[in-house]
Amino acid sequence: MKLTHARLGSFFVLIFMLSTAAWLCAQDRYDRDRDDRDRHAGACFFTDANFGGEKFCVREGERMGQVPEGFNDRISSIRIFGRTEITVYQNRDFGGPNLRLREDVPNLQSYQISPGHSWNDRVSSIEVSRGHGWGHDDWDRDDRDRDRDRDRDRDRDWSRDRDRDRDQNQPQADFDRDAACFFKDADFRGEKFCVQRGDRVAQVPPGFGDQISSVRLYGRVTVTVYQDQNFGGPNLRLQQDVSNLQSYQVKPGHSWNDRVSSIRVY
Repeated sequence: MKLTHARLGSFFVLIFMLSTAAWLCAQDRYDRDRDDRDRHAGACFFTDANFGGEKFCVREGERMGQVPEGFNDRISSIRIFGRTEITVYQNRDFGGPNLRLREDVPNLQSYQISPGHSWNDRVSSIEVSRGHGWGHDDWDRDDRDRDRDRDRDRDRDWSRDRDRDRDQNQPQADFDRDAACFFKDADFRGEKFCVQRGDRVAQVPPGFGDQISSVRLYGRVTVTVYQDQNFGGPNLRLQQDVSNLQSYQVKPGHSWNDRVSSIRVY
């Protein structure tokens, strides 16, 4: 019995030692992975939209008073890695207007630096830092899972808000769910008119010429708006709601706000 008890005690000691060793290895691996993610945190800046063209990258904690040669006023999209926050500046040495970002930006055209002017091709200096309020515990999830969850939540919120607004602001009783409405004011306010899928409007209704500021889409539709009547001049294709056409440029320095004269909905 004494031998049996001794063996049993040794067995439990062995199990304890193995468990402790496994826990220490797992902790060491977690720390190495966390340190590796920290080393790779930062951002990359691209000359073309949708992360195309030439690029350069900046690590978290670095500041650039002047972007590399050939990139000044040429940056169109930004990809962010890790729990990173970036600030871009219009002028060198961190001067002029600035824009703070925590998420990827496939097209800086979507951000306005001033009315009628976007951040596209406007960046001259950059700061890359850890986002405030983010600690090491935030690294528990893999970055890929974090991005997936972020996109899922964003899509869910977008769908929820769209369904809520659609119910509150139904276009017309005789519309099916495939249509688009055009508003005089930003944020889907002011007077409006609606167009069903498959319809073409060679001239917008009286009082709406060059006065459309926001567009809401219902169901599966695509909208093309034109600057001139009879589908002439520059055009803009839309596949999602636009709360302010000021965000889209018809040409440098001029937005699509109050520029629409004819429409196709399909």
